[in-house]
Parts: sequence; structure tokens; C-alpha cells
Amino acid sequence: MGVATPVTTSTLVQTGTGMLRGVSLRSTAGGTFDVYDNTSAAGTVICTVQLAANGSQTVVIPDGVRFGIGCYFSASAACVGSVWT
Repeated sequence: MGVATPVTTSTLVQTGTGMLRGVSLRSTAGGTFDVYDNTSAAGTVICTVQLAANGSQTVVIPDGVRFGIGCYFSASAACVGSVWT
């Protein structure tokens, strides 16, 4: 699948070009979780996961989604999971 970067809150996953391969998350509070093609929470959203309270979801992107600037994970609530690049 690639490199799994653990996430619990908003964080920069990777700088430069790469490929988003998937996201796996769970959250007791629920919320919206976005992955941006950027080094901050701005610009082009390349993946969004919405979770209800106590929800979990795994998104696998077989062909990947290319990012050119970086890969930034933005969390509206605390979570536990990984972003695969």
C-alpha cells in the first residue's frame, strides 16, 4: 500500500510530489477529515472522510491520487488512524 503515517490531529504528512493511496480513521467525536494537496489546510482537497460519533472508515484508492505540493491531513476532531502515501 505504501508508507503509513499515523495521524491523531491535523498534520503535514509529506512535502513535495507523491501519491495518496488511502486513509483509515476512527473518531469518538466524529467529524470531517480532509486531505489537501498542500503543506497546510488550504488549496485543493484530494480526499474527504466524514465520520459520525464513534465512527470508522477505511478508504483505499487503488490507482492513487497524485499530489504535487504536499500532503496535508486536516482533522476537525481528534482521531486515530493513518494516511497512506
